[in-house]
Amino acid sequence: MNKFAYFLFVFLLFSCDHRGTGYYRTLNNDTGVYYQIMIDRFYDGDKTNNYLTDISNPYGYHGGDIRGILEKLDYIKDLGVNVVLVSPVIDNVATYVDYNGYKHYGYHGYWPEDFDRVEENFGDYKLLSKLVSAFNDKGILYVQDIVLNHAGYKSRWVENMLWLRSEKYGGCEQDSDLKICLFGLPDFKTEREDVRRFLISKYKQMFQQIHFNGLRIDAIKHIDDILPKTLIAELRSMDPDMVFIGEYWGSAPNKEYLYLHNRYGVDLLYDFEFRDYVSAFLRKKIKDDAFIKYL
Repeated sequence: MNKFAYFLFVFLLFSCDHRGTGYYRTLNNDTGVYYQIMIDRFYDGDKTNNYLTDISNPYGYHGGDIRGILEKLDYIKDLGVNVVLVSPVIDNVATYVDYNGYKHYGYHGYWPEDFDRVEENFGDYKLLSKLVSAFNDKGILYVQDIVLNHAGYKSRWVENMLWLRSEKYGGCEQDSDLKICLFGLPDFKTEREDVRRFLISKYKQMFQQIHFNGLRIDAIKHIDDILPKTLIAELRSMDPDMVFIGEYWGSAPNKEYLYLHNRYGVDLLYDFEFRDYVSAFLRKKIKDDAFIKYL
């Protein structure tokens, strides 16, 4: 894929905030230029933590880590970005699932297991704290991607039937946004107050250790509304200028967007409509003039 196509595939973010509010104060009243980093696929700066690395496996760990990002800070700064959005860092399941004839591991970070630890293939909290501080010293905000909706395949959490729905033990409802077991993943019962309090406590604990500047909340469409709103409120009491991004599949800057902003209390949402138009344009499914008119 050429650089132009790769650039266009980035999802736009849209906001209903006004200048002078928390989101823009965080960016010094500027517009956010985001650079998304998937840790494992970025740069391998520490060969000693390559516990599961296998670059011949397209669904395996390839060695990228926190040390690798630290070594490329000037490169990232020179791109002209002022916000980095970093893939989940929570410890993932060490097991794999078979996919397309390969062992598929949680290299992407979306199969959490231990909410008290950083994934050992990436580093630890001490190094992560150093990374956040280093970005901030260069005038770049650090937004951490987090997972609230589910645990990883084969996670020990699957056995906790009080807190989770799973394909193994039941409770999944495929026609329910809240109770669907997304991609067959064990689904936290975020409608339960004890589950919400647990997850909130873990990400408040993370903030106390690394002082991130914002969060991207994965699969917010499939989480009980109370959870993100409460987490955001509690973190904002610690830092009123923190940035919160909601990943709500299908969201677009239409008549529904203000409702979704208010429903979850986020600053920004993904513009999936933009992604759809770009994809159609690059695949020549729409004419150039129709795409230009959309833009």
